[in-house]
Amino acid sequence: MAKGLVVMSVLLFVLAATTKANMQGGHRPGCNSLCNSSAPTHIHFYFHDKITGPSPSAVQVVSPPNKTSPTSFGTVYVMDDPLTEGPDPWSKPVGRAQGMYLSSDQVRIGFLQAMNIVLTAGPYNGNVITVLGSNHISDIIREMPVIGGTGAFRFARGYAQARTYFLDPNGLDAIVEYNVYRLAVMLMVFLVLGATCEAHTHGGRGPNPSGHGSAPTHLHFYFHEKVSGPSPSAVTVVNPPNNTSRTLFGMVVVLDDLLTEGPDPRSKPMGRAQGMYVSSDQARVELLMATNIMLTTGPYNGSVLTVLGSNHIVNDVREMPIVGGTGAFRFACGYVQAHTYFVDFNTRDAIVEYNPTQHGKNGSSGNRGRRKLFQKGSRRIAMVSKEQEDEHGAPLKDLCRRQREEIGMLKDTVGRTTLRNGVVVITLAVTLAAVAGVARPEETGLGLARRGSASSPMTHLHFYFHDKVSKPSPTAVRVVDPVDPSSRSFFGMINIMDDPLTEGPEPESKSVGRAQGLYMGSDQAKLGFLQAMNLVFTDGTYNGSVVTVLGRNCPLDDVREMPVIGGTGAFRFARGYAQARTHTLDLKTGDAIVEYNVYVMH
Repeated sequence: MAKGLVVMSVLLFVLAATTKANMQGGHRPGCNSLCNSSAPTHIHFYFHDKITGPSPSAVQVVSPPNKTSPTSFGTVYVMDDPLTEGPDPWSKPVGRAQGMYLSSDQVRIGFLQAMNIVLTAGPYNGNVITVLGSNHISDIIREMPVIGGTGAFRFARGYAQARTYFLDPNGLDAIVEYNVYRLAVMLMVFLVLGATCEAHTHGGRGPNPSGHGSAPTHLHFYFHEKVSGPSPSAVTVVNPPNNTSRTLFGMVVVLDDLLTEGPDPRSKPMGRAQGMYVSSDQARVELLMATNIMLTTGPYNGSVLTVLGSNHIVNDVREMPIVGGTGAFRFACGYVQAHTYFVDFNTRDAIVEYNPTQHGKNGSSGNRGRRKLFQKGSRRIAMVSKEQEDEHGAPLKDLCRRQREEIGMLKDTVGRTTLRNGVVVITLAVTLAAVAGVARPEETGLGLARRGSASSPMTHLHFYFHDKVSKPSPTAVRVVDPVDPSSRSFFGMINIMDDPLTEGPEPESKSVGRAQGLYMGSDQAKLGFLQAMNLVFTDGTYNGSVVTVLGRNCPLDDVREMPVIGGTGAFRFARGYAQARTHTLDLKTGDAIVEYNVYVMH
């Protein structure tokens, strides 16, 4: 995968919510459309990863800090790889694999891989399967979790098994076959307005019993992404390798965007959207987006929703999966639907509303006066309703008039100016589903031991995490510096880690695994990271199994929580959460030892 044309043989099993999956795109469906859909039993294709030659499908955006590393530890690639019906690169195209992979193992070649499998042919044209996991390409068979999707794959759960089909020993070109199977039906419990569901609302350490908290069917707020001016909320930390790319393929942006109650940036703040997006499409503007929606007011103050998916910002409506959360949203899954609400064509600032959709008694979506949207370039122009004009008055009317006058100016506007300038405000309808029947683990005091009932097993994993950033022999290396070197929050910094996990806090204690992945500074106000990692266990009952974690980690908090969104081996289809507490921090070197308690339902 580091050189040549790589086509990986992947056996991809999808555990799909067939009774709750929606085959159609667009706005959130009602109950009837959800209950009558089905997901495919088998999808078969070939995956081509080409990084050599004049037209690569994957580009290196970050070089390894240590040029002599045998595994190129710290390297980051962004990919837009073709998927074909047969092993021949010229066979019928069926989709694209868009995302990123980064070298996160110092001992052997292994990647943290995050990708959206975008299908472009057949009955699932336009549907997406989202994968995040560990890919050790030297293994005969490697497995990665399917953590969500869109369209027919809403709420999908499953796993991908990859096997290299062909490898060119000269150019290291390879062919890999994908077989996708549906294994079973997973019942999802939809959170309807006013309904009680299995969301956990208690914070702090340790697991919660099967609770009866409540969570909203939708959240309503406005999302402001400001990339221009003296105080941007989103910054480019990796520039595209090809400066002539119209889609800025390979660009990496870190965001800490304001969420507000109304469209005015000065309206009541509701939270922050913190994370990253990567431009991962060479043909049109599409982003792989990993974001933590952190709520800071109201009944869900302190709770977080984690989103990972594909954002085609030129589409009228785009959808991304909710793959987990914390606080009231533990074990949450669902989706967000986005559309741009307003664009200022002079500054390229924009306003985007997060608009939940109610269901009527018959299961149809409620009519909330949707705006007619005009697609021009990579922004959406929203013509507001009469009620909104009355509510917001003359300033909004003037903006609407300016929009109408300037629509013709955007026919050829794409990519660079619209991504790098302005404030983007995105309309998202947030639908949540929770998994019922969470078991309380039995506290036997054994690390890496299985607990819970046979019908709903839960495992409690206890270990220590050693993050060494100092020389010699660091286990975490900085591949991107913070935007402002004087920033105390390290906003924009990206570190790639291959951190040892041990049974006790001493570095010399028994080794139980590795934490491989990345963390990046995504908070401008305090030290806060978007953290994506695979916990690879190498000892005991779960030797060879992996737990995948994606969430928000604020190291200065006493206890912080991140969602478990999937796994492999014994942890296939896993959901849960990881709670971290700093055990030791060396203020001179920055090295840290962190105690982890991970609760996994599988």
